[in-house]
Amino acid sequence: MAAHFHSNSSSTQLLVSPEASLPPMETTTDHVRNFGNFPPSTWSQVYITSTLNDVDLSSEWRQIEELKEKVGIKFDLYADKPLQRVTLIDSIQQLGLGYLFQEQIDQALKSMINEDVDGYGLHQMSLYFRLQRQHGHNVSSSIFKKFMGKDGALEEGFRSDMRDDRLHFG
Repeated sequence: MAAHFHSNSSSTQLLVSPEASLPPMETTTDHVRNFGNFPPSTWSQVYITSTLNDVDLSSEWRQIEELKEKVGIKFDLYADKPLQRVTLIDSIQQLGLGYLFQEQIDQALKSMINEDVDGYGLHQMSLYFRLQRQHGHNVSSSIFKKFMGKDGALEEGFRSDMRDDRLHFG
């Protein structure tokens, strides 16, 4: 291949022809790369070559479907128990399973929008508020006024209602 430049007043073009020859590449053996002394793999060929086609997961899938049905039943059981419903929804979402029950969650939260929340404690009110807002429902923050003192701080009587949801291992 041969390369030629062609230029006119407005642009420059590089023309390449098949007769052009590239300069020879220099190869050196001055640098030798050392290989690490890695231990053999702990995974046998069975694990490396196995595929999901080799495994029968039908009993696991059956168990998953049974558990999904049980959770669906819980939504029905808690239809008239809003405090248990918000706790159930929060637990499902924290487990990362909200996508499986999206329809039931949306329906439950929509049905709770006009419910009286005066009987809720601080924890339940916070769950209700967060879940409704996360799902795009317009809930006023004024629902927390009953927990606040005149100075805007949390009243002393409600401090015992706060929950510590961090896991404790002992």
